[in-house]
Amino acid sequence: MKKILSTISIIFLFAGLMAQTIAAPYSQNFDTMTVAQPPSQGWSAYISGTGSQVLTTGGVNAYSAPNFMRIGASSGTSILISPEITNLADSKATFWCRIAQAAPFPALIVGMMTDNQDPDTFYPIQTINTLNQTYQFFEVVLTDYADYGPYLAFKHGNV
Repeated sequence: MKKILSTISIIFLFAGLMAQTIAAPYSQNFDTMTVAQPPSQGWSAYISGTGSQVLTTGGVNAYSAPNFMRIGASSGTSILISPEITNLADSKATFWCRIAQAAPFPALIVGMMTDNQDPDTFYPIQTINTLNQTYQFFEVVLTDYADYGPYLAFKHGNV
């Protein structure tokens, strides 16, 4: 099974461990989540199609060991969805991301969702199509997108 975008390690500027609702500032490195399991601690995922996955994994590929979040989509779509976020004024999401295999690959789209159960509420903010096999740092300003939230989402796959 081909994993096109298969590694995403996210560390936010939004601190504290999460409940169902979080307030900025907040930080998450996925180290307290169970390896080889879907997101937990208020995080969720939408998965459609063959070869799509969103799960916590560990190992040498983590930017911030021991864990990272893996998003894979070979013929479908995967969305990693944050807990509900409050206090988005003057907020930004910062994260490190890389692909596990060489391009070509679908872009990673960072956006907001009004309903974490409905992928049709995904609103794109920034498309990232410059990923390679080396971790890169990204920053997405969220201040003007509070009306499209309260869920931050990372979408990958056939969109």
